[in-house]
Amino acid sequence: MRSRSAWPVLFAAASAAACALWISAGPVCGAETDGVVVRLAPHDLQLKSFNSVSAGTYVRSAARSQTPEGWDTLFVGKLGAVRSADGLEEGGVAVRFLHKGFDRSTFSLWWWPMDGEPMELPRLPETIHQVYVAFGPLKIDGRPKMTVHFHFPLTGVEQWKARPARLIYILPMECLAGEAQMDGRKIMVGLYDRGMNLSHCDFCTTHVHEGDWLLVDGNGDGRFAMSCPGPEVLGMTRIVNVGGRWWRPSVSGTDLLLSPASFETFPLRLVGLDGPCKVTGWSYLTGAFAADLDDVSCVEVPKADFRIYSYVCDRDGYRLIASVGAVGMRKPPDSGVDEMTVGPALRGEILRKSIGDQKAFAFRCLGRAGENVTVFNGKARMEPVFVVTDSQGKELFSKAAPFG
Repeated sequence: MRSRSAWPVLFAAASAAACALWISAGPVCGAETDGVVVRLAPHDLQLKSFNSVSAGTYVRSAARSQTPEGWDTLFVGKLGAVRSADGLEEGGVAVRFLHKGFDRSTFSLWWWPMDGEPMELPRLPETIHQVYVAFGPLKIDGRPKMTVHFHFPLTGVEQWKARPARLIYILPMECLAGEAQMDGRKIMVGLYDRGMNLSHCDFCTTHVHEGDWLLVDGNGDGRFAMSCPGPEVLGMTRIVNVGGRWWRPSVSGTDLLLSPASFETFPLRLVGLDGPCKVTGWSYLTGAFAADLDDVSCVEVPKADFRIYSYVCDRDGYRLIASVGAVGMRKPPDSGVDEMTVGPALRGEILRKSIGDQKAFAFRCLGRAGENVTVFNGKARMEPVFVVTDSQGKELFSKAAPFG
């Protein structure tokens, strides 16, 4: 990224989505304090915004054409299953849903208990997104109250109906919550059982969506803002930051135990980038973090397995945004500085996509480590131009297209 003369030419072809996680891990806590015990009880949540969709879990249909007479597609899946070390899902409870119609204004969803008759779910007056229709509340086998959101198709209804996949989204409507006494003040803290397996303490490993959440009422308004990423949603990791201090969480019955904790960091040098540049990532130990490059292109990373999610750099009117998640998890060095090579030079890649019965081509731009790169020129996104030439280099076709 040292050379800037080639930027307009190279970046005109760049087009790929970026993922940024802006929850800062915060400073290492120096002072040790006594542990905190939080008495937990069920607490109702308000899940209305589209961001709340990330708080739930998909039920993938195991059915194909096995549909009871008089009904449309049958959805069968597992709720609250736990994935074992060999990747198999264990436990959980089977769920079944039926529906009638594909008109959004008359669409109805039915819950079919394993030991009873189909029961129509009340349709909620608010929908959280144009492609979701919400129903509920529903309670199954002692699990938290939940809403059921049907992913409504915009196109290709018949083909989509014949091969159901990610169609049902289930969102818990309650969590366990209580008050933590910290530094003479009360902070409401909650546990959100995203997988609805009744454990409330499934640790996140490589992403906040892989485990349960620790909720913190940071602004003191008596509720949790369930947007993720967001300031009041923390992934359940080995060490969490609550009230400006670092704690090691554990759950005992209906009590959340927070024990004082600290951790070490190490410098990670991102070869190929220079400041100003914002870097975001995930640490196996502390969860999401964000930092700026220093004068020698280093960021401080918690000393545990980690991955870099993205970097954002501003240069001469251009904004370069790159998703580095595909590079994968890395282990910290035993000592000293670790190095990771990212950033330009850029190279293009053409992908062939299938959209229903149609074929399409998509272009993406990659950095040195294989990260997906997108570039913005001021506020205007620079779309790639797809060109087809013959063996002699003669242009046969060209089209500017907003490939994702």
